[in-house]
Amino acid sequence: MSYKKINAIKSLLVSTYATIIAVVYVVLSIFFDLWHPLWLIFLTIPIYGSLVEAILRKKAWIFSIEMVAISVYVTLGIILNIWHPTWAVLLIIPVYRSTEGAFRKIKYIREMD
Repeated sequence: MSYKKINAIKSLLVSTYATIIAVVYVVLSIFFDLWHPLWLIFLTIPIYGSLVEAILRKKAWIFSIEMVAISVYVTLGIILNIWHPTWAVLLIIPVYRSTEGAFRKIKYIREMD
């Protein structure tokens, strides 16, 4: 699949998702007065975008584990008021990236043979 096609599909899916999230946010906030902390659902938009791109390009390393970890940390902190020790969830970022990097290097070395 070409990069232009992938970008067009991703753009369509992410813009549709963002619109749905915005409508859900406004409707739920108006009817249930959830302006805060419901704004946290907007953090799912870049996660969804990176997931779509990772799937379309068939490259797991594109997925933004950083945004997932930050979103989980901020959500737990705001909703449950637990900032410590939930900061430890941020440690998943270097663990994931170093593990993923090692797998990519192993794959590269195997392809060289």
